[in-house]
Amino acid sequence: MKRTTIIETIQRQLKKVASESTTSSRPVSLSDLVVRVAGELRREKPDPATVARVIPIEQVAAFVDGNLDAERIDAVCRAVLIDNGVLAELIAAVRTTSTPMADLPAVPESLTQRLMATHPAELISSKDIARMMHEPVASERRFWLRWLLPLAAAAVIAGIVLFKQWTAGPASIVETASVDLVADPVDPDAIVDSADRVAPLPTVTDEVVVEELVADALLPSEPLAGEPEESELMEPAKAAPDADPVVPEDVVSEKVGLAEDVALPMAPGATENHGDAPEVGVVDLPPAKSEPKEGTRLAKPDYAIADVPRWTGVQWSEVTGLAGSAVYPKPPVAGDGAAETLAVLVVPQYQRVMVDAEHAFDSPKRFQTTKLSRAVAGIPGGGQIVLDEDTLVTIGQGDAETSMQVDVGHGEIAIRDVPLGSALRIRRGATPLGTIVFNADAMVIARAIAGGIELSLAGASVKTDDGWFSGPALRVTAAGATKIAGDFDRSAEWISKGPVTLDKVYLGQIGDSSDLAASLATQINRLSASARLTDSQTTELAKLIQMRLSLSSDRIFGLVANRFDGVRRAAVESIALLSKNDPRYETVWATIERSVANPAMRSQVESWMRLVRTGGQPNSTQLQAMLRSLDSPSPAVRGLGDVMLRYYVSDPPEFDPNSDDGQIRETKQSYQTQLADP
Repeated sequence: MKRTTIIETIQRQLKKVASESTTSSRPVSLSDLVVRVAGELRREKPDPATVARVIPIEQVAAFVDGNLDAERIDAVCRAVLIDNGVLAELIAAVRTTSTPMADLPAVPESLTQRLMATHPAELISSKDIARMMHEPVASERRFWLRWLLPLAAAAVIAGIVLFKQWTAGPASIVETASVDLVADPVDPDAIVDSADRVAPLPTVTDEVVVEELVADALLPSEPLAGEPEESELMEPAKAAPDADPVVPEDVVSEKVGLAEDVALPMAPGATENHGDAPEVGVVDLPPAKSEPKEGTRLAKPDYAIADVPRWTGVQWSEVTGLAGSAVYPKPPVAGDGAAETLAVLVVPQYQRVMVDAEHAFDSPKRFQTTKLSRAVAGIPGGGQIVLDEDTLVTIGQGDAETSMQVDVGHGEIAIRDVPLGSALRIRRGATPLGTIVFNADAMVIARAIAGGIELSLAGASVKTDDGWFSGPALRVTAAGATKIAGDFDRSAEWISKGPVTLDKVYLGQIGDSSDLAASLATQINRLSASARLTDSQTTELAKLIQMRLSLSSDRIFGLVANRFDGVRRAAVESIALLSKNDPRYETVWATIERSVANPAMRSQVESWMRLVRTGGQPNSTQLQAMLRSLDSPSPAVRGLGDVMLRYYVSDPPEFDPNSDDGQIRETKQSYQTQLADP
């Protein structure tokens, strides 16, 4: 399929819709347009070997404008055949470029406010919003109002307090506070321990109100400590007695028992990269005695029982693709090369998990699904744990108050249909984040993010150091629980069925492997070394590589030194597309910084990753840096330079990053010659 065919089809359908709008009162939605265009373009079934590829939005725009190279044009054309998301972006881009700016509909004020609320300041600035909205003055005014409204409200409150103090005398201040600030009685049956005690309210004066509201907005955050060793992972939390509760940002005004105009002292929060489900900012100040909303602090739920069910282990009922359980090598005997092999002890091998396999929680167990995979485990007493593809989770035995403890390292899990009152403690390494308590027929989806976890709660509540919380979607970090505008899909396909995965022939050859990474590498090496591959073999090779990348987790940069260019290229693209909100992001880039000693070269690597994401063309400085990287003492850096150069030459030479100096010189000369040709 050609680019002109796609563009002309979209334009034809847009004209048809425009003519229909004059005779019909019902507007044609974008989804309807996608169906129409797809029906015209996809008259024949796509090649089963066609693999979906992420198409950055910049490439979609360049495709419409005609400023994309032939390889990326071909990638977009293939994506159109199987990906409705790419098709929708193309339709929107064509409609925008063919419509005069004056004819575009005005941006509603409500949409502008929603955009401002769902993009934290660290991700997008007021100037970015203004540029998108075509309203520079109004957007800047909204940005300042976002901060001035709480301060103005604080000033009004301070004035009221001073007026009461002047007219009624000091003795009435505490009495007034006790009447105005207590919204609902505390549940007398609630279990209160050292981690759940409520700190005494601060004295209500104008200085306290104003200073604490300012601190809520401006107090810097501190990064979380690194993840501990496996043996420390599931140790029960020991909270200090009488510890002040941690109050997360944007949730201070939602604490039960407090008026919206009083902020508790705020502890520093964990540094986290916000993803597509940002926190909802609090702008309006509702009345003090409002009922708790979803996502706010609640009373202890009735289904939180003292005698919680105990989960002693799991039995795997379904496995699509590949899933593994971590097995750690035994430490070497002192004097037998212990110092040299110590570094590899923290890297587990993954033994393949087969259907009907059982794992007891006598010690913490770590499980990993690869890409194109899914695993379902049954829980004693009823219920299931579902692992999405490319998910790492550690599960440990519960304590006296919990059924089980879980740490989602990356990816997503779903827990459903567990016994009433089941309590699941969620952790980030050695840090307990909270406890999920399940009602009957409840389902919880947990997604790992940098610094914490995001939860979709249906029939469940979360207990943190700040109390009980509920809501459709919450972000839970060491700083507390925050309501978010989540994009969870409780009917997502991965919850109910597995993805299209590796051919059963290759799965059979892997068998009940005790080292999945080594077994996958064997299959990859065999296919990559073949002189000619069929289309089917090429497709399966791509799947094998993606599965191998999953098992590398945050050590993926090491695969950039692989001797096969297909593995190197897939690893580079995975790093380039890794979200900052992914828990692996910081570790991956820390590894890159250790491998690239030169600060100037590290800056170049970041710019190369942008080229991979956007499909842009390098400048002469970047090309020279890519050539110089072939002389690096690090095989991974040499492999990275080779991958980048392969994007921009027509006949890339064969290259092994671990080869000798002679081959490196020949490879560099070949690239220089091709880049010098006009």
